[in-house]
Amino acid sequence: MRRTALLLSLGVMAALLPEAGAGAATAWTPPPPTYRLHDGSHGRALQILPAGENGLVNAADLVQFETAGVRPAGSVDQQQPYTSLLFHDRHLTNADLSRYFVDNSFGVPAGQVQRTERPNPDVDVVIYRGPHDIPHIYGATLSSMAFGAGYAAAEDRLFFMDVLRHYGEGELAEFIGPSCEFEDMDHDQLLAAGYSRAQLSAQLAALPAEYGRSGSDVVTMIDAYVAGINRYIAQSRTDPSLLPADYAAVDNVPQDWTADDVVATASLIGTEATAGGTELAAAGLLRYLQKRLGNTAGRRAFDAFKSDNDPTAPTTTDKVFALGEPRHVRRSLTAVPDHPLAPLRGTPTDTTNGCDLSKTSLQTNLAGLLRAGSGASNGLLVSRKLSRDGRPLAVFGPELGYYAPQVLMEEDLHAPGYDAAGSAFPGASFVVAIGRGRSFAWSATTASTDQNDIRVERLCNPTGGDIGATQTDYLFQHTCRPMVARDFDEVGITKVGGPGAPVAINHRLYFTRDGVVDGWTRLHGRPVAIVTQRSTFMHEADSLVGLLRWGQPALTHGPRSFIRNAAPISYSFNWMYVGPRHIAYVVSGRDPRRDPHADPDLPTWGSGQAAWRGLLPAADHPHQIDPPFLMSWNNKPAPGFIASDDMYGWGPVHRVQLIQRQLRIQRAHHRRLTRANLVAAVEEAGSEDLTGVSVLPPLLRYLGRTGGRLGAMTSLLRAWVRTGAHRRSRHPHDRQYTHAPAIAIWDQAYPLVVRALFDKLFAAGGTSYVDGLASAYRVLPMEFALTPNGDGTHHGDGYYVGWEGYVVRALRQLSGEHIKDPFPVAVYKRLCGGPSRCHAALRRALAEAAIQLAAVNHTPKVSRWTGDSATAAQHTTMRGYDRIVYTAAGIVSEPDMEWINRPTYQQVVEFR
Repeated sequence: MRRTALLLSLGVMAALLPEAGAGAATAWTPPPPTYRLHDGSHGRALQILPAGENGLVNAADLVQFETAGVRPAGSVDQQQPYTSLLFHDRHLTNADLSRYFVDNSFGVPAGQVQRTERPNPDVDVVIYRGPHDIPHIYGATLSSMAFGAGYAAAEDRLFFMDVLRHYGEGELAEFIGPSCEFEDMDHDQLLAAGYSRAQLSAQLAALPAEYGRSGSDVVTMIDAYVAGINRYIAQSRTDPSLLPADYAAVDNVPQDWTADDVVATASLIGTEATAGGTELAAAGLLRYLQKRLGNTAGRRAFDAFKSDNDPTAPTTTDKVFALGEPRHVRRSLTAVPDHPLAPLRGTPTDTTNGCDLSKTSLQTNLAGLLRAGSGASNGLLVSRKLSRDGRPLAVFGPELGYYAPQVLMEEDLHAPGYDAAGSAFPGASFVVAIGRGRSFAWSATTASTDQNDIRVERLCNPTGGDIGATQTDYLFQHTCRPMVARDFDEVGITKVGGPGAPVAINHRLYFTRDGVVDGWTRLHGRPVAIVTQRSTFMHEADSLVGLLRWGQPALTHGPRSFIRNAAPISYSFNWMYVGPRHIAYVVSGRDPRRDPHADPDLPTWGSGQAAWRGLLPAADHPHQIDPPFLMSWNNKPAPGFIASDDMYGWGPVHRVQLIQRQLRIQRAHHRRLTRANLVAAVEEAGSEDLTGVSVLPPLLRYLGRTGGRLGAMTSLLRAWVRTGAHRRSRHPHDRQYTHAPAIAIWDQAYPLVVRALFDKLFAAGGTSYVDGLASAYRVLPMEFALTPNGDGTHHGDGYYVGWEGYVVRALRQLSGEHIKDPFPVAVYKRLCGGPSRCHAALRRALAEAAIQLAAVNHTPKVSRWTGDSATAAQHTTMRGYDRIVYTAAGIVSEPDMEWINRPTYQQVVEFR
C-alpha cells in the first residue's frame, strides 16, 4: 500500500508540473525506474528486435571487435531468442514466451538498472537503461521527454541518423563520398521529396493551423528533440567514447541537427510508405498484350493480370469499402506515351568520375539498406470470444529488414499525459511509432494504397516557336507557364579507400503544378513531360501528429478514438489495435479521390484535366472493430478497395492464407486460444513455402500419377506438402533443410512450370534471371515468386508478391473447375500454346528440372538432390542460400541468421 501511495503521489506531482521545456520553475523529482503506475499489461506485453538496441561502436569497441570478435553489450543480445523460436518444440506455452521475447512493461524491473543518465541538469528528464540497453525516458513535460528521446537516439543511432538525414536531403554523395550509386540515390530522393529548406520549415509551420494543440505539440517536441541530439553531439566533441567510429570511415564529424532535418528524415518514410506511380510500366504491359492479342482481348488480358479488384483475393476485413473503380473510362483523359517503357530524356546522367570502380563495403551496404523495402510485416489478432482468458490477443509487427544497427530502435517514453513503449524511427523518435500505450498496443503493415499518379504534361513555347524535346514550359488550364527550376548542389570529396574523384554535383529539378518532372518523352510524336504527383508531398510531418495522439490517454482511450486518430497519418499503412476488450483495424493515408472517368492504372493528362477531387474521407477508409479475428500480411484491405497501379499480387493466392491456415490448425487443437497459440501460428506460417503450399497441390492433381524419375520427384514433393511445405531444419546446426531434396526440386521446377504455362504469351518480351533461374517476365513487373533469397538480397522477406495466383488459376481452369475470376478466353487459349498441350508441357518442365538437378548435384539419384542451380552458382546449401545476412549500416556487422518470414520488430500482447 505504501508503494502504491508513493507511485500515485508521484503521478499527481508530475501531472501538476507546468507544461514547459528546459528549466521548469518547480523542482522536479524523477520517478523511480520501476514506475509503472499506468501499465495495464501486467507483464503480458512482450517484444523482440534483433539484433538489439545498442548501436554505438566507438573506437575502443571497434578495436575489441576486430581483435576479439566481441560486440558491444546490447547490440546482439536479442538475436538468439529471435532465431531460437524457429526451433521450439511445437508445444509452445505462455510460460515459454519469455525465452523468445523481451519484457515490454513500462520501466525497468527492480534491481536491473544498468545506468542512470541526466543528459542536461537544466532539463527535467531522466533516462534509465535496463539489461537490454533500452532507454526508459521520463520527462516532466512533453518537451523534456522529447529532449531525452533525442539524446538517447543520438547515443544509439547517431551515425545512422546522420546517414538518414543526408539521404533525405539528397546529400549522400557529399556525406559518404562520390560514387554513381550515391549520386543516383540522391537524385531519386530529390525526385520524390526535393524540398528547399523553406519548404521543410513550412511543413512544420503548417501543423498548428491544421491540427491545433497536437500540431503545436509536435513542433515544440521536435525543437526539444533536436536540442537533445545536439547535446549529445556537443559532448561527443570532447569525449571520444561517445563518438561513433563510423565517422572516421567517412572522414566526417557530426554536425548539429535542425528541425528541418527531422522533416527530411521523415520524408524517407513518405517515399517508401506510398504506392502507385508506375503507370508507365502498366502502360507498357497493356501495349505489349494489345500488340499480341488485339486491342479488346489485350485489354481483357491486362485486366486479368493486373487484378485490381479480384473478388477471390483474401482481405483483412470482410466489410466492403469501394474505392477507385472507374465509371465509363474516358480515353481523352488517358495519355500513354509512344514508347512507355523507353528511358525518359532529360534525366541526369552520372557526373562522378570512376563510376566503373568497385564500391567500398560501407557504400554497398548503405545503398542496400536505404533501398530496402519492407514486406514481411504481419499481424494476427483474435477477439476475446476466441481467447482462453476472455481478453483479446495480438501478435504483430513491422518488417524493415535486418541491419546492424537495426533500422528501428526501442524506447519507453513517459511524461504527464503521455505513456508509450515500443519502437521508433531514428531521427523522429520523440514519439513511439509501433508499440503499446497504457492499455492497448498497435502495429502496422504496408497497405499499398494508391497515393502516386503519373501525369503527362503538354508542353508549349511561350514565344510561339518549336517545342524542344526537353522544353521547360507547359500548359496549365490552357495557359503556357514556365516550370519551376530548383538546383540542389553537393560536393563529393573522396573518402579514405573510396572510389571516385572529388566532384561537384548539380541536381536540377523541374516542377509543375502537378509535381516533380521525372523526364521527357513523346506522345503521338510530340514532346511531353512526365510528372509524378504524390499526395503526401509537403505532408511529411503530419503522421507524427497521429502517432503522438496514440500515446496520449486523454486522446486515445479505445478502438474508436484509435481509428479517429489514424486520420492525420498520411502514409499508407494497415494499423491494428488490441486493448483489454476490443480489437480494431484501420487503413491510414492521404488517398486521393480520382476522376471517376480516369483509368487509375494508366498515365493521365496533367494540366488539371484529370485532377484529383480531394481526399478520401476518413469514414471511407477500411476499418472494423471486433471481428472474430484480424489478419494482415500486406494483403488487400477490404472487398472493393482496388489495388494501386504497382500492385499485381492481390489475387486468389496470398501469403496471408498461410496464417489463416495455421490459425485453423490452432483452433482445431485448442477450443480457446492463448498468446502462445498465436505466436506458434505466425511462426509456423513464417517458415512455409507459399509456392509449395498453394501451387503444388493443384499441379500434382493435374499431373496425376507418374512413374520413373518423375514419380520419385513427385513422391518427395507430396511428402513435403503433407508436412506443410516448410523451409526449415530440425536443429539449429543442421547443414540442410529437413526436406532438402523436395525443396531443391521445387525451387528448380517452379520457374519452369510458370514458363510452361505462360511463355507463349510473355516470353517475347524477355525473361530475367537470378543465379541461373528464371525470375520474371520483363513486361510484367512482378517476380515469379519472392522466395527467401529469390532476389539475391538475403533480406529475409519472402512471398510478398508472385505468380502463385496466376498459376493456380490456370491449373484450376485446365482441370475444368468452376472459378469466380477465370482468365479470359484469349489468355486461356494461349496457355502452353494451347490448353490441350499443358499436361505434356508441365511434365516436360519437371523433366527439364530433373536434367538440370542431376547436373548440378552430380548424381542421377533424386533423393540426393539437395541443391539447385542457384545454390550451385553461390557454392552453398539451400539453407545457406536462404540465410538472412545483416546489412552493415554501421562499422560492425552481425552474424548471419536462419531464414524466417517474420517481422523485424514483433510484439506479443494482452491487456487486462
